[in-house]
Amino acid sequence: MIDYPNLPRHRGSIIQYRHIAALFPWCFPKAFIPLERIVGVAPIVGVYNEGDEAFISAVVVGEHTTPSTRTAPPLEQKQHLRTAIVQSNEWLLDHLPIWLANTSPFKHTIYQLTGTSIPSVDGASAGLSCLLASIGRLLNLPLASDWIYSATIGDTGELGRVNSVVKKAKGIKSYCPAVQHFVIGNYDTDTSSTIKEIQSLGINVYSFKTIQEAFNTIPIGPFKSIHEAIEHSMEQWVSEKTNSLHQLIENTFLSVLQGFHQIHGWGSLRNMMMRIRNHPDLWNKLSNDAQYKLDITVLIASRYISGKHSDLQSSTCPVLFTNAHLEWLSTCRETERLQILPHMMQQLNELPESILCPEEILALVQSDLPNQNQNWIIPLHLKLAGSWGRYLTTHTNRYKEAYDWQVLCFEQWCNHGFYEQASYPICALLDLSQSLPQHTDHIEDMWRDFAQKPNAKVSQIRRFIPKHWQHKLFGDL
Repeated sequence: MIDYPNLPRHRGSIIQYRHIAALFPWCFPKAFIPLERIVGVAPIVGVYNEGDEAFISAVVVGEHTTPSTRTAPPLEQKQHLRTAIVQSNEWLLDHLPIWLANTSPFKHTIYQLTGTSIPSVDGASAGLSCLLASIGRLLNLPLASDWIYSATIGDTGELGRVNSVVKKAKGIKSYCPAVQHFVIGNYDTDTSSTIKEIQSLGINVYSFKTIQEAFNTIPIGPFKSIHEAIEHSMEQWVSEKTNSLHQLIENTFLSVLQGFHQIHGWGSLRNMMMRIRNHPDLWNKLSNDAQYKLDITVLIASRYISGKHSDLQSSTCPVLFTNAHLEWLSTCRETERLQILPHMMQQLNELPESILCPEEILALVQSDLPNQNQNWIIPLHLKLAGSWGRYLTTHTNRYKEAYDWQVLCFEQWCNHGFYEQASYPICALLDLSQSLPQHTDHIEDMWRDFAQKPNAKVSQIRRFIPKHWQHKLFGDL
């Protein structure tokens, strides 16, 4: 490995190491780091199993020119690291926007750059670095040479704590003279004290709870953030041909109807859609159908932004649902309408100022509610019926009617094996029991039957169960 601290600082030395500094810039003095750099590479900071010594390595994604083993020996990847790589690949492929989605999982190669030579490396703390290397490869942009990362990645994109983070920060200070910024995951109640301890070393530290939060801050190439780079790549993609623009709107629209914001946070997704809406050339290229779908996407994203489960807060919606939207919704395909209407019911609950024709929405919902004289589209009709039952509970005194709709939904979801979906009506019924005490025993029986179903995921939905039921159903646990 290179003796980075003792490198001669003359021009000949800089030229000699230019090719390796373009690939692995993080341990070089700033003067050695070239402007043009290799993409698909991210730094990893680790700590040996025994002792306090840290080491710096790097992950390279995809095909690349293999460096000399004397410069950067490759490391065997142990189980936890392999799992972290798989998890980062899965999250990325599940959340990629359509214009970056034509890819398959990348191969990740790990090289050691500093420290005592070791044959292998392990640990989930490289998860974020592996993900960022893949993003750099997809965007064809290099990561910043003065940033370094250490965080685990959860199934839903949460960034978690890693072991020995302060020792890692000390290793960065020792081995990486050009690095000024250190990204870590969420340390819960220890976040503040951890940040202060690392900052005392003279390193700027950033703690993020989710990948989307990190993407709003981490720079890449000439862009201030990864989100900005993704939006730029979108603009390039859609400007090439109108078909790409329509494909983007359709893909994003369908994802948002399912509650997915792809790689973007809800705020970034809304901003991206609004950039298209406010761009005269792009907006005019869209068909009327695509324009309405973009507006629906912005409406739904605005609701999620203002919701209690988002870190972003907003009391305004840049797009309002008007009679023109209602007319389009009334005549669009039934499957699309049945997916949109439950969201509009949620808008009435959580962001009512975004709907300018609420009575007409309610009338349209009632006309589409399932009945015995039609063939049901099971998932879609049941979701609509459930949203109607929730509306009756929160906005009227028609509790018995709401109860009947939720019982219908619960029974149908269970009959068709959608036990995870059955969690929504059963939680609604538990909430309704206070207004309908005569049905409490029946509701409890339904719950206990539900709790035995496969994929019921009781532990995950417990936080949505009303407090007055918590002790009765779970005891002192």
